[in-house]
Amino acid sequence: MPPYLPDLPEIRSDYAVYSDTITHLDRKIGKILSELESQGLADDTIVFYFSDHGGILPRGKRYLKDTGVNVPLLVHVPEKWKALSPFTNGSVIEEKAAFIDLAPTLFSMLGIEIPEIMQGRAILGEKRKPAPEYVFLYADRFDEIYGMRRGLTDGRWKYIRRFTPHLPAAPYSYYQFGQDGWTAWKKAWQEGNLSEELSRIWEPNQEVEELFDTQSDPWEVKNLAQDPAFAEQLKTMREALAGQMATIADTGIIPEPMFPELAKSQPIAAYAHSRIEEWPDLIELAFTATKRDETQLPLLIEKLASKDPLERYWASQGCLILGKKAAPAEEALRVLLADPSSANRVSAAQALVVMDKPAEAYELLLTELNKEGNEYAQQNVVNVLTQLDAHDRIPDEWVIKFSKKKKAGAYVKRLAEMLAEERGL
Repeated sequence: MPPYLPDLPEIRSDYAVYSDTITHLDRKIGKILSELESQGLADDTIVFYFSDHGGILPRGKRYLKDTGVNVPLLVHVPEKWKALSPFTNGSVIEEKAAFIDLAPTLFSMLGIEIPEIMQGRAILGEKRKPAPEYVFLYADRFDEIYGMRRGLTDGRWKYIRRFTPHLPAAPYSYYQFGQDGWTAWKKAWQEGNLSEELSRIWEPNQEVEELFDTQSDPWEVKNLAQDPAFAEQLKTMREALAGQMATIADTGIIPEPMFPELAKSQPIAAYAHSRIEEWPDLIELAFTATKRDETQLPLLIEKLASKDPLERYWASQGCLILGKKAAPAEEALRVLLADPSSANRVSAAQALVVMDKPAEAYELLLTELNKEGNEYAQQNVVNVLTQLDAHDRIPDEWVIKFSKKKKAGAYVKRLAEMLAEERGL
């Protein structure tokens, strides 16, 4: 078994099923290729094969480790069209590629002008461009669970940055518990049957930064971020990530409950690009707030009173991540309980609870939970109450109402149905 997984019968079984599934998939693809041959279409067909993410096994899909993002890309270019590719069929190419490269590549192969707004590069065709230094990696909310992670890889070095480091690294979705391996891993952790290394994924307050040398550590289990010998590599990739996030106006720094408030009728990306000149400063604040550095508390307290709702949000998140060390921010956080934005009210309330200053905070969270009209905001409160292990504070009346409400948000309704079953309602 890979060293990042516990050696449990259920995980071994999942591995075996997955391996058999890959064999079955290979046969299916072989059948399709044979059909092209038999129909006389093979010489006129350029074949692309790729998956959408890493495998479904634990710590695969949804993770920025290579087990989650290093996916297959196979391309076959018939002799008739070999001018479109600088590569020889059957060769292994070390060049980095990303999903955002697929559309520009097809445009290039078809001789169509690639729109300037389109991200990515052409890897084949007349518009082919060299590979960038890094491939950008990202992860946000999966299904009902919020969380923000970003990363970069140059093919060898991998840098991962958590912007919600107060959260555990599992689960990233409850959907995964339909798999026996995930369920067994969690159970073994709950029963205290795992090593510290294999327990870590389930625990809050994760490392803010991770740096891996995938050449010497292909399973990415040895985090080098705190090793002084790699400080320069860490700094270089951290700055490169911040630069990339600013360049593309990364919308991940906007909490979803603010989408309808800020974007109104336009796409959220349009709103972000309308503030492109300010984005580097906002990215810098997000980095500062999430670095878990109490020397930055005076800045966070200052930003709690900012006119910009995004600055107030990241300042409150910084206090939440600092926990009790953010006690001097209590007064400013209480002011934020009346913020115009639900995301900021909820963030401030969660920070106060974590600081052991829950007066008014839980009352506000339950008030927000009852508000309708912004599904993202309600879902955010569900996340916070889950993180605070406070489901018992949710009244039966709410559970009954939303478990039966036809137009409730899917993930909000899922929580209500789960609680209804647990309580026998």
